[in-house]
Amino acid sequence: MPKGWIVERTFAWWNQYHRLSKDYELLPKMSESIIYTVMIRLIQKRLAKSYSITSQSFTNRL
Repeated sequence: MPKGWIVERTFAWWNQYHRLSKDYELLPKMSESIIYTVMIRLIQKRLAKSYSITSQSFTNRL
């Protein structure tokens, strides 16, 4: 996957969150902490989705 596409997709995910759609924060440290929080939430969603798929396939085997 081209690196430009990865960056554009990441920015699109960030724009789903109101605080990151515009530069509301005065301090760069606040913007950075919000970006970390958003990325943690995105990773949690992915992990929860993959966990539910894995657990469903595991229970179907039993």
